[in-house]
Amino acid sequence: MSSSSEPASSAWPTPPRPCAAAHLPLDLHVDPREAIPALAAWIAGQPGADVRFGTHVTAITPAADGSSVTVSTNRGDVTGARVVHAVGHDVDRLFPALAKEIDLTRCRLQMLEVAPPVKEDLGPAFLTGLSMLRYGGLAATPAARDVKERIQASTPELLEIAMNLMLTQRPEGSLVLGDTHVDEDSTSPFDDERLAELLLREAKELFGQDLEVRRRWRGVYAHSASTDFLIASPHPAVRVVSVTSGIGMTPSFGLAPDVLDGLSWPAAAAGSVQPDLKTTHDDAAHAPVAALA
Repeated sequence: MSSSSEPASSAWPTPPRPCAAAHLPLDLHVDPREAIPALAAWIAGQPGADVRFGTHVTAITPAADGSSVTVSTNRGDVTGARVVHAVGHDVDRLFPALAKEIDLTRCRLQMLEVAPPVKEDLGPAFLTGLSMLRYGGLAATPAARDVKERIQASTPELLEIAMNLMLTQRPEGSLVLGDTHVDEDSTSPFDDERLAELLLREAKELFGQDLEVRRRWRGVYAHSASTDFLIASPHPAVRVVSVTSGIGMTPSFGLAPDVLDGLSWPAAAAGSVQPDLKTTHDDAAHAPVAALA
């Protein structure tokens, strides 16, 4: 953690400027718009892999003798020795009891892309005091209580909508600004413009000027008040996995191998170096379902 004088960039237009910074040399800045199609293309190019778009999964059925698992889809069945069901917030579609067990809901968030308010490169991602209250690693610190009390006294409406005021800069300069949160069992089709107005109001306080909105969008992720991760085994050959908080991209590189390493695999055939991987893209869930054979 660097001191308060080091991170205050001259590019930051007005007070309050950044007061501290964390140096994370292994941190990655990933653009989902580029990363997701790139990952699908990479998987499709691996030996034994098959990525199927426009494929809706309707059931996952283990064989009576436990020798295989059948994934039923609108385009036919896929059979494998092991199945990982990873559909983000739609766990309750096929496994409602597991979702109910941890009171799983859908968290709907609103985000904005705005024109760059300054010409300079703002550098890394920026978090505010509201971020300290949103992420467990920061919310557990003694300072978080003081931050919450200060925000409760000055702008309680931000706590009511669970605002996490943060931003990153895209390569061409525009800023991705977020975000607000609403927990629902089933997401409403209507966004509340008041939430976007509050987001822009707080961003104006940071930059000292009105911001030009270029794009608006919503995200949905799984949320549980009792756990950040769901890793369940409804059958020895099936894993149901979901990150039940807003940190899904961050731990994914550790979560995925941990889940796969935890599966017991049948004896590999001679010369086999890895299991075949078939991935279907579920239109209803907008997330991959992997059948491992």
